[in-house]
Amino acid sequence: MRELFRDLSASTLLAVVGANVDLGRIVHQAERGLQWSQLLSLEGLLLGLWLPFALVVGVFIAALRIGITHLPESLSLRASLRRPTERSPKAFANVLSFAFGGALLAGGGALAAHHFSTRYHDAALASAVLGIVLVALTAAVAILTMLLRPILLDLGRLLGPFGSLAGALALCGLGVAAALSLALVRFPGILARYGWEGVLLLPVGVLVFVVTRRLFRGLRYSRSIPLMLVAAAFIAFAAKTYGRNNRERLAIEDDAFYGRSLVQVLAGLTDRDGDGFSVAYGGHDCDDSRAWVHPGAVDPAGDGIDADCFDGDGLTRESVVYSDGSFGELPDSLPEQPNILFVTVDALRFDHTSCAAYERDTTPFLRELCDEGSVFENVYAPSTRSIRSIPAFFTGLYPSEIAYGPEYLWPTLLPENDTLAEHLGRAGYRNEAAIGTDYFKDIDGFFQGFAQVQQAREYKPSRGEVVDRALTQLRRLTARNRMFVEAAQEQANQESDASSDENAAQDGDSASQIGVAVNAPRAAPTRVPWFQWTHLFNVHGPYLQDGHASRYGDSQMDKYDTEIRLMDDQLRRLIEGVRAMPEGENTVIVFASDHGEAFYEHGYTGHSRHLYDVELRASLMVVAPGFEPSRIEQRVSLMDLMPTILNLAGTEVSTPIAAHSLVPLMSGEGRGGHDDGRTLFAELLPDGMHPFDQKAVIQGDWKWITWVREGTEVLFHLGDDPGETRDLLDEERERATELQATLRAWLATHRRRGTANEEVIEDELLEAFPTNIEALDCTVVRARLAGFQFEEREVSPGGRINLSLYFEALGRMRQDLFFLVVPEPPEDIRAGTRFHGNHYPLNGRYHTNQWNPGERIEDSLSIVVPRTIRRGVRIPFHVRTNRPFTCIEDGERVQRRRIPLGEIEIR
Repeated sequence: MRELFRDLSASTLLAVVGANVDLGRIVHQAERGLQWSQLLSLEGLLLGLWLPFALVVGVFIAALRIGITHLPESLSLRASLRRPTERSPKAFANVLSFAFGGALLAGGGALAAHHFSTRYHDAALASAVLGIVLVALTAAVAILTMLLRPILLDLGRLLGPFGSLAGALALCGLGVAAALSLALVRFPGILARYGWEGVLLLPVGVLVFVVTRRLFRGLRYSRSIPLMLVAAAFIAFAAKTYGRNNRERLAIEDDAFYGRSLVQVLAGLTDRDGDGFSVAYGGHDCDDSRAWVHPGAVDPAGDGIDADCFDGDGLTRESVVYSDGSFGELPDSLPEQPNILFVTVDALRFDHTSCAAYERDTTPFLRELCDEGSVFENVYAPSTRSIRSIPAFFTGLYPSEIAYGPEYLWPTLLPENDTLAEHLGRAGYRNEAAIGTDYFKDIDGFFQGFAQVQQAREYKPSRGEVVDRALTQLRRLTARNRMFVEAAQEQANQESDASSDENAAQDGDSASQIGVAVNAPRAAPTRVPWFQWTHLFNVHGPYLQDGHASRYGDSQMDKYDTEIRLMDDQLRRLIEGVRAMPEGENTVIVFASDHGEAFYEHGYTGHSRHLYDVELRASLMVVAPGFEPSRIEQRVSLMDLMPTILNLAGTEVSTPIAAHSLVPLMSGEGRGGHDDGRTLFAELLPDGMHPFDQKAVIQGDWKWITWVREGTEVLFHLGDDPGETRDLLDEERERATELQATLRAWLATHRRRGTANEEVIEDELLEAFPTNIEALDCTVVRARLAGFQFEEREVSPGGRINLSLYFEALGRMRQDLFFLVVPEPPEDIRAGTRFHGNHYPLNGRYHTNQWNPGERIEDSLSIVVPRTIRRGVRIPFHVRTNRPFTCIEDGERVQRRRIPLGEIEIR
């Protein structure tokens, strides 16, 4: 027992080393110094996180030491432990044979445990068979070790002084280093996540343990107990208080080497109901016995249960005012039903334009245009993902309010959405679009309301291609209007001449009066106004992929700014071309971007990952006859585009929306500072390839962000901290709680069913599998693929392959499996890079590490068939993941890397 406590005491010091290394990393990463109280609190939390793992290591080493001590004297290493460098072939052979046997036993045992825990449906049977296999494996390893020992003994004699305990340990260390190097090569993400310091912490920890255990050689049993009690107190402290201080939580999870990993493991161990939220370690689960009760859950009022662990049963407050768009008065000089040119640029940051006084003159023409129109300086996208943001500003709805269909890669927009183009079409507008990418071509319903859409045939075509297409469309629309007006005028003249001849045959005052009435000036002939959308895509990464020289430098931001400058040239071509056309000077020009772009301001680059302002802030400017140039500071949403354009076009919104027309602000009404009392929301909804689930609330200068699945939240004051570098959640808990309540009230009252994860999961959980599925019996980790079903086996080019995979959860698992549904078209078929079904289960809504034992899950996805695939081709499909399947075929167990799903005929 004394030896056990010595090992446990040494392992506590190992935890102290690990905690202090992590603390040093946090201090190094901190932009401002930490106070002593913060350092002490972080030290306590890190110790509480490290200690459970360190104590497990101590128990393991104690058990290993006891085993070595009680071996027969002929195999004992006790003498060599006292003089490790002394030549001892016997110790050399013993250590290497033990190490070899231990590695075989550990590896074989792990494989056997994985095999029987995932391949057997009956847990009792699996345990029994696993026990038998482990006994047999132990015997086999023992025999193999005994056969190997004489060989190693001869090798130790040949090595001379190196044939010692120290030499054997050195060889073991080289083996571990080789295994670690192979792991780093095989899994490069390890080094990217932990860095060299984090990787080297493990061998340093072993050295610390060896040294400290020697220091505890004379430690008495009675003196170890207080140390263990102190360790238990630190563990309880971390479990109970972790997450209460948000700044400390972010520091541990974002800056410490192993902080996030330690928290994830401990939170998973303390999550009894498997809903992804633990009762300890900052999980905030108020009922860990019911999986449908956790933070962020749907909380219907009246059932007496606080399902979302917030603000009691249900929510009654109103957070957003819905109206007919809050239209404003139009100036007399604005033509009735003006032509509208709508230009959008993908991923353009407003603060990188010359309109925002950027240090580089990236947009000289846009700056001129901004001097003519209404510039909105604080515009927020509804999402940082284009396929969420663009539908939002075409419907005037937030992403959670939009009716989406199948969600895989591209969420389908259902016909029940009433879009801007459909509104304009009903008002008599001709709607056309020129899109500078092929990215949106597979989204059903994305262009509803447009009479004609021309999309590029590749992801990033030449920069001038989309403007050429747009100008061709605009010339045709203008010529069509001119022909229509001339024809209508000629018809009116003919009718007027015929009426004059008829009136000339009459006499008297009454005839004169009739003639005056007939020949009175007629109303101007009806024209067909147009709405044209041009989407410029080349500012979107990858930048300068055509080899164009960077104007500013070699960094990603330099190339991004160069793309913006090149975009500005194309924008000049487009606008000057429009203004040279008839009615060009009276055309309303709306310029916007769909979101921003990040450049490591928060540790990452790109977009679609977070809701920080660098991604969320967009560009918006309107040039319309009758409106004076202005700069507007109020925080507005991109979804306000829909009622604004309808307001300018003189038509109405069909249903109440949260979006507001910006015409009143353009006219000078209600202008002021940032805060006008309006609440804005932004969202990232998970889909098959992007499992990010985040919400943001912007109210005046305050912005609150929550990572729904992770349970993390931050609060910023944008007026004082526009870079979002100082989280104020700990100082402003009440304000954060109020914003959180506002978000939940809005979601509870206005989101559509199916946008909440719980509802998606509820719809996909089955009591029993359908009887008509194509049955399988294949297991991966602890999930059984029971079968699959194609809705149809014949699909046309451009159509959708609807596939359902049916899984049974055999037990809890830590693996977050990503499934690949892969087509195998003939080599001469150009299918493109997006013809696949790679996804997280339930399109990222229900990950495999959240599945509960016994659940039956239907995992449905819809794969778009490229139009480039010719008819008459038969395409095989298979499914695979990063782990092999074990399938039962004809009573035999067969391992497969992929499971065939049959063929689809393209007809």
